[in-house]
Amino acid sequence: MSTFQPRKPAGSPKGGQFDTKPHVPSDLVLGEEEEDATDGINPTNQCDHAFSDLEYAHTTRTGYDYDRSGFDSVTVNDVIETAMRARQCTFREVDATNSIFPFSELDGSTVTSCSLTDVSLARSMMRRMDIGYTTLKNCRLVNSDMEGSTIRESQFLNVSASGVSARSAQFYDSTISGHLEYIDLSDAHLDNCDLRGVQARGAILNQASITETTTLAGADLREADMISTRMVGVDAQGANMGGASAIRADFRSANLRGVNLKGAKLDGALFDDADVSGATIDETYRRKIEQVAYSTEGVTWVGA
Repeated sequence: MSTFQPRKPAGSPKGGQFDTKPHVPSDLVLGEEEEDATDGINPTNQCDHAFSDLEYAHTTRTGYDYDRSGFDSVTVNDVIETAMRARQCTFREVDATNSIFPFSELDGSTVTSCSLTDVSLARSMMRRMDIGYTTLKNCRLVNSDMEGSTIRESQFLNVSASGVSARSAQFYDSTISGHLEYIDLSDAHLDNCDLRGVQARGAILNQASITETTTLAGADLREADMISTRMVGVDAQGANMGGASAIRADFRSANLRGVNLKGAKLDGALFDDADVSGATIDETYRRKIEQVAYSTEGVTWVGA
């Protein structure tokens, strides 16, 4: 017998108890005993239900609970589901298009081999998630919380992720493009990632670790907080770091050709063997950088 029962949203006539006749799309078949699905329900438990090979479309609803459920080969199109609870769920080969899931709770969930296009997860809780082999295209993650999540071999293409908190998150072998203004990547780790041209003005990268196989070429990092950020050997050619706070940042052996560092605070920053040719840097740091950098050819020293 299926134990699945979505919870009614807060403020419902029965005060948030289980809905005995929940609105579930006809394509979401709950089993032969669906009519008796209320039997034996323990209100203290979550759904623990599995959905597979289903189509879920043209539906609008609020506040349903799928905690610890599994979604396998599910297709989701034109769905609006607000404040969905899907914590510790497993999503595998889910194909979602043109759908909106704002204020969702997805903490601790695993997402594998999924494809999301034109999907909004704005202002959602996505902490400690494990996301792998997944593509997000034209998706909105604005002001969501992804603290402690792990992203592997995934593509976040033209995403809107302004204001996202991704503190202590780990990114491996992934591509990220789009708008990441004011994203918080403090203590994050980025290994073999492609962030070329990303728009991340005002981003917080304090104490983040960015490996030499990661590229930030052409990235907009104006006014970013980069205190004690480790960028040893990173390719940041042509990036705009104007006005950034890069105190004690580690740029050793980095490719900083053509980088704009005008107005950036570089006190205590390391530039040993870095290539800053063609860069724009305040005169204040000239002597120190010229002593240790690999190349300073063509540098524009502002204020000289």
